[in-house]
Amino acid sequence: MRIYDSFLEKSWNLNFTDRFLKCGNYCESQFYERILKLWELILLENSFSAELTLKWDSNFKDDHKTR
Repeated sequence: MRIYDSFLEKSWNLNFTDRFLKCGNYCESQFYERILKLWELILLENSFSAELTLKWDSNFKDDHKTR
């Protein structure tokens, strides 16, 4: 699954965790799996919050221009 973030002009491949876990030791991969899943969630949250902040900021500026 790919998500395109127009604000940051980046494309993130959310299957990175799955590909990473296929290499290396299985015991180590269980440890890293949780870390990588959290990292992916943080990236998503940051991209959506930045996008919402920009939209809110542009709406705020537009409202004050009309007054």
